[in-house]
Amino acid sequence: MIELVDLENRRQRAQSIADMRTCFIVPGFHSPWNEGSKVIAKSIICGLSRRINVSVVSPVKPTSARGACGRADITRVPVLMGFPGASYVHEMRVLKAVGKVDREGAKAYHLFDGLNYSYAAAVATMYRKPVLIHSTIYDLYYMDWLDRIRYVAGSKFYARYASIFLCSSSLVADRLLRHGIARSMIRILPPGVDSKVFRPLDTGEARKAMNIDRNAFLVSYVGTVRPMRFPWTVVIETIRQLVRDGHDNVKLHIVCPVEFYDNTGVENRRFARTILSEAKALGLSSHVTIVQMDLREDEKVLLYNASNVVLLPFMRPVAVDPPISMLEAMACGRVVVGSKIQSIPSIIKHRENGLLLAEVTTDELYGALRLLIEQHEEVDALGIAARKAVVGAFDLDSVLDRLLNVYDAIGLL
Repeated sequence: MIELVDLENRRQRAQSIADMRTCFIVPGFHSPWNEGSKVIAKSIICGLSRRINVSVVSPVKPTSARGACGRADITRVPVLMGFPGASYVHEMRVLKAVGKVDREGAKAYHLFDGLNYSYAAAVATMYRKPVLIHSTIYDLYYMDWLDRIRYVAGSKFYARYASIFLCSSSLVADRLLRHGIARSMIRILPPGVDSKVFRPLDTGEARKAMNIDRNAFLVSYVGTVRPMRFPWTVVIETIRQLVRDGHDNVKLHIVCPVEFYDNTGVENRRFARTILSEAKALGLSSHVTIVQMDLREDEKVLLYNASNVVLLPFMRPVAVDPPISMLEAMACGRVVVGSKIQSIPSIIKHRENGLLLAEVTTDELYGALRLLIEQHEEVDALGIAARKAVVGAFDLDSVLDRLLNVYDAIGLL
């Protein structure tokens, strides 16, 4: 009898999932300011669309390495800019699109965009449906003072219209608590990494595809090259010392985004020129390369698999926690050398599944890279353990299961 009841419960849940429709509102998908948040949003939207009915209101069409979002119904609302009141007109167009989705039977609204909490108030008031606010932002230093005030004030004021706050880590949850969000409203939902996409590949084949020397010890970095994110003077000096000490096969490969928040694309070009000039002055032109491009998922998978080591030498917190590039690289079985910033020390265990720098200095980084160059067996073991750690805690399918449990807990399933 118990088995029959359990079977009926599972059948009813399966039917509820099949009938479920959630609407993702991502008004900031057009913006280059927060690449990590966009990656999290795309992975959840595209993954969940293979399980339930999903509607998306966004300026662009989210896609993943597995293609477009399965059963997702995309409503594109192009961004308006450049004239007084443009943001207001854009908000009205977004809400009009949301109204169309509501008539199609949406049961909940999932909002991705920390600076647009006002949508939570409008949607909750107009459509009387549960609103989930998904917050991935940890550090606010990249915002100007006005945006920072808006963000903090908005978090608390618009919380009254939200059913749940989803946070990407316990650190993000702590920040929301400091802003006055009730603990009972907060649920932690870590970023999901598609381990079927981000997986180990043959290093030689990856290097062939990227035209990288098969015999190089490749150290890579993906991200903005602002000095507080990528202390290039420390890294370049470390490469110089390694080459001087006979490790002539060491190569540093940097990929920085074309665009980023606050004209960082322009800053990246300026810093890239400075880095290349410094490398040339030190006789390291053949050891340092910089490419400015926005990588697709398949290109990131190739780069990580072509690398021996991936660097995260952050000098101060980054916007999104935990850093997405760390999780993606570890899922590919790569060794990540990171600083003790944010959630990094809780994920990377020193000499168990990666290496942690006590401080970001030339001596620390030199010691870490030399250890990995001279002990190939340790590199392989760390890479295997790194993938195991990420698949165990951040696999996308498990994260989606947790999200459906949240939906269930607030009565949507």
